[in-house]
Amino acid sequence: SVTAANNTAVPITDASGPGPTITPTTSTINFTDGVATDLVKKLTVKVNITHGNIGNLDLTLTSPSGQVVKLVNQGTVAGAHLTNTTVDDASG
Repeated sequence: SVTAANNTAVPITDASGPGPTITPTTSTINFTDGVATDLVKKLTVKVNITHGNIGNLDLTLTSPSGQVVKLVNQGTVAGAHLTNTTVDDASG
Protein backbone atom coordinates (compact mmCIF):
# COMPACT_ATOMS: atom_id res chain seq x y z
CA SER A 1 0.00 0.00 0.00
CA VAL A 2 1.31 3.43 -0.96
CA THR A 3 -0.02 6.77 0.24
CA ALA A 4 0.87 10.15 -1.25
CA ALA A 5 -0.62 13.60 -0.77
CA ASN A 6 -0.59 17.13 -2.07
CA ASN A 7 -2.03 19.59 0.42
CA THR A 8 -1.26 22.72 -1.60
CA ALA A 9 -4.31 24.90 -2.31
CA VAL A 10 -4.75 25.47 -6.05
CA PRO A 11 -7.28 28.00 -7.43
CA ILE A 12 -9.80 26.58 -9.91
CA THR A 13 -9.94 28.42 -13.24
CA ASP A 14 -13.30 30.10 -13.85
CA ALA A 15 -14.64 29.35 -17.32
CA SER A 16 -17.20 32.16 -17.26
CA GLY A 17 -15.00 34.49 -19.32
CA PRO A 18 -15.07 34.90 -23.09
CA GLY A 19 -13.77 32.20 -25.43
CA PRO A 20 -14.29 28.46 -25.73
CA THR A 21 -10.92 27.44 -24.27
CA ILE A 22 -10.79 26.29 -20.65
CA THR A 23 -7.38 25.76 -19.11
CA PRO A 24 -7.51 22.78 -16.74
CA THR A 25 -6.46 23.30 -13.15
CA THR A 26 -3.81 20.77 -12.14
CA SER A 27 -2.46 19.54 -8.84
CA THR A 28 0.51 17.17 -8.95
CA ILE A 29 1.20 14.28 -6.58
CA ASN A 30 4.70 12.81 -6.79
CA PHE A 31 5.44 9.26 -5.66
CA THR A 32 8.75 7.80 -4.57
CA ASP A 33 11.06 6.14 -7.12
CA GLY A 34 9.92 2.74 -8.30
CA VAL A 35 6.25 3.20 -7.49
CA ALA A 36 5.47 4.52 -10.97
CA THR A 37 6.54 1.20 -12.51
CA ASP A 38 4.34 -0.94 -10.23
CA LEU A 39 0.97 -2.25 -11.37
CA VAL A 40 -1.89 -0.40 -9.68
CA LYS A 41 -4.42 -2.94 -8.41
CA LYS A 42 -6.62 -0.65 -6.33
CA LEU A 43 -7.13 3.10 -6.40
CA THR A 44 -8.69 5.32 -3.73
CA VAL A 45 -8.50 9.11 -3.92
CA LYS A 46 -9.61 11.57 -1.24
CA VAL A 47 -10.29 15.12 -2.42
CA ASN A 48 -11.08 18.47 -0.85
CA ILE A 49 -12.43 20.95 -3.38
CA THR A 50 -14.02 24.30 -2.58
CA HIS A 51 -16.20 25.34 -5.50
CA GLY A 52 -19.68 26.84 -5.70
CA ASN A 53 -20.99 24.25 -8.18
CA ILE A 54 -19.18 20.90 -8.18
CA GLY A 55 -21.46 19.80 -11.04
CA ASN A 56 -19.43 22.06 -13.35
CA LEU A 57 -16.25 20.06 -12.78
CA ASP A 58 -14.60 17.01 -14.30
CA LEU A 59 -12.12 15.31 -12.01
CA THR A 60 -9.44 13.11 -13.58
CA LEU A 61 -6.24 11.42 -12.52
CA THR A 62 -3.46 11.26 -15.13
CA SER A 63 -0.41 9.03 -14.87
CA PRO A 64 3.07 10.08 -16.03
CA SER A 65 2.55 7.83 -19.09
CA GLY A 66 -0.64 9.73 -19.99
CA GLN A 67 -3.23 7.15 -18.88
CA VAL A 68 -6.32 8.99 -17.65
CA VAL A 69 -8.78 7.75 -15.03
CA LYS A 70 -12.04 9.73 -14.77
CA LEU A 71 -12.95 10.18 -11.10
CA VAL A 72 -15.98 12.49 -11.45
CA ASN A 73 -17.90 13.32 -14.63
CA GLN A 74 -19.21 16.84 -15.09
CA GLY A 75 -22.89 17.01 -14.17
CA THR A 76 -22.95 13.83 -12.05
CA VAL A 77 -22.40 15.51 -8.67
CA ALA A 78 -24.61 18.28 -7.30
CA GLY A 79 -23.98 20.93 -4.70
CA ALA A 80 -21.02 22.91 -3.50
CA HIS A 81 -17.66 21.67 -2.24
CA LEU A 82 -16.20 18.20 -1.82
CA THR A 83 -14.84 17.80 1.72
CA ASN A 84 -12.81 14.68 2.52
CA THR A 85 -14.69 12.96 -0.32
CA THR A 86 -13.36 9.51 -1.21
CA VAL A 87 -13.51 8.26 -4.80
CA ASP A 88 -12.80 4.55 -5.09
CA ASP A 89 -12.12 2.56 -8.27
CA ALA A 90 -14.93 0.18 -7.26
CA SER A 91 -17.50 2.98 -6.90
CA GLY A 92 -18.40 3.37 -10.47
